[in-house]
Amino acid sequence: MTDAVSLPPKVSRAEVLVREIEGRILSGEWAQGDRLGTRADLRVKYGVAAATVSETVRMLEARGLVEARPGNGGGIFVSEPAAFVRLGHKVLELHSEPITVADCLAVRDRLDPMVVVEAARHRTDSDIAELNALLQKLLRSQDDPNTYLAANWALHRRLAEVSPNLVLRHLYLSLLDFIESQVNMVVPDGDFGGAEARETHTAIVEAVCVGDVEAARQAGERHVRLTSR
Repeated sequence: MTDAVSLPPKVSRAEVLVREIEGRILSGEWAQGDRLGTRADLRVKYGVAAATVSETVRMLEARGLVEARPGNGGGIFVSEPAAFVRLGHKVLELHSEPITVADCLAVRDRLDPMVVVEAARHRTDSDIAELNALLQKLLRSQDDPNTYLAANWALHRRLAEVSPNLVLRHLYLSLLDFIESQVNMVVPDGDFGGAEARETHTAIVEAVCVGDVEAARQAGERHVRLTSR
């Protein structure tokens, strides 16, 4: 019997699966050293494609939650989440406190320039290829607000995953997870997905891909101004 993954709107199957596994790890249901199985095991267990499992494992590794071990007896194993990862998870789960999407967006937006600069410094050839693909998806989705927002989040998520700064990466991704979980629909304004938004995201990706740190910083600051209006 498979643990079928239910897919909320605007969120990929990999992201849904990440949240499922992350929740079990951070709740203590799965402890450090527990073997989750091989990639093939996870594909069968959750009823998803091999590519979805690969993306899920990559995202969980980026969060420091699992590690992939090769060879006989290998597979996907639970890592020990750092204290700040547990803290970030608990903070965003405090539903009794007045945590709002607006508050999370304000903090996330201020982190964007740092995320973009870190990406410019540390991107690999694989990162470059994926960022360009995500940018093209964003540019093609401007006529559909929900699709555009999903593509926007996916691009920013991938930028954050490039950074070796664990605190920045986990804080940014935790904020983005919370925002995604709270937004059910998009009501666009007149400039939604407009020329300036397209140009800004293009400038970010181009600066990151060529490793131009100063151009990346400027593009990140431009993004802050764009989202603060």
